[in-house]
Amino acid sequence: MKARTGQSAAGDPGRTQSRASGAAGAAAGERWHAHDVEVALEVADTSLGGLTGAQAEDRFSLHGQNEIQGRPGPSWGAVLLRQFRSPLVYALCVSAGVALALGRFADGAVVLAVVVLNAAIGFIQEYRAGRAIQALAVMVSEPATVRRDGDWTQLPADQLVPGDLVEVAAGDRVTADMRVLHGQGLRVDESALTGESVPVSKATPPVPLGTDLAERSSVLHAGTLVSAGRGRGLVVRPGHAPSWGASPGYWTVPRRPSHP
Repeated sequence: MKARTGQSAAGDPGRTQSRASGAAGAAAGERWHAHDVEVALEVADTSLGGLTGAQAEDRFSLHGQNEIQGRPGPSWGAVLLRQFRSPLVYALCVSAGVALALGRFADGAVVLAVVVLNAAIGFIQEYRAGRAIQALAVMVSEPATVRRDGDWTQLPADQLVPGDLVEVAAGDRVTADMRVLHGQGLRVDESALTGESVPVSKATPPVPLGTDLAERSSVLHAGTLVSAGRGRGLVVRPGHAPSWGASPGYWTVPRRPSHP
């Protein structure tokens, strides 16, 4: 996708409007889940007809590609060593050493076994979590069904911009944070982000402002998997800056597109 030429950003009303809508979206912050559908569309400066090609081009130039760039994760050795860096583990090791020094080998062995078992469980959980987060980066290679210029079309997911309308169905990966506009039996597997194995229902009614991320039934989170039903969502946050990115720290600054 190429940026338009012949007009500067300052003299381009469409570009100015896109920047204004981007600022409005940023101001909305974490409130998308609490907005009614009509308000969400207004804040995103879009409609049920979707964005025009020109609007999408401007927003792409402003926000960059819809992608997750993961930092290289720690090695398995570093993850394993981190399991032993705890005051509790230090105390248990000292207790085991004292027990062994006093000839109470059974007690010392039990304490050491507890330390090793705790480290093994922590290592497995942390290593799997890191792999799951890094795996979200592959989602941008999947196509997305997007409404542009009033028509539904297939586009690479890395071309999605805030304000796009996207259709999802069972088996689809959610490729950006979205406000649910319509849902029919829509259920989503969020286990990669929450650890919960049971898919959660998604619907259009807004939820209270202070609702935890995992309880926001009106929002589809980037990287999750649609397990049942179908629906439509409004892209409110690109994949390089998902709502879940605030906690794990795996996200980096978005890469801006380079234009000739």
